[in-house]
Amino acid sequence: MTSFVTATTGSAATTIDTVTAAVMDRFNRAFVDHDPTLLDDLVAEDCVMVAARPAPEGERVEGREDCLAFWRTLASDPSSRFRPDEVVVAGDRATIFWRYTFGPGPLDHVLGVNLMRLDENGLIVEALGYSKTGGEVPLATDADAGSGTSTDARAHAGTASNGA
Repeated sequence: MTSFVTATTGSAATTIDTVTAAVMDRFNRAFVDHDPTLLDDLVAEDCVMVAARPAPEGERVEGREDCLAFWRTLASDPSSRFRPDEVVVAGDRATIFWRYTFGPGPLDHVLGVNLMRLDENGLIVEALGYSKTGGEVPLATDADAGSGTSTDARAHAGTASNGA
């Protein structure tokens, strides 16, 4: 299901790498298994979470209870599927590459990434979500954007929070 890649491998892997990997595995399992109870002991009191939606800024959620409420709602939804494709762990930080499927159609999914950070107690203190946008975001590399300085391209510059 999940591939963990750490900054160090084998016997050189640090304790914090091991803790972070275990927390990320349990966090992801809550969504894969639709079991929000797995989240209960993972979140710090001062956690800050920024959801991937709505674009362009995402919804900012602060505090343990509000972050848990947001995540519990997602984890409890039996009509959606969450699949972590890869988790990269580096000390107290992790990057989760994922696919979220929200319907039966071939285009009813979104790819995204979460940037996670744990506090000194091994609890999630920061979770920043980014995803591919569903709408059109003109890029300078688009053929119809001309030299990249069109009004539309300038208007959207800096609004694609996910590096689109």
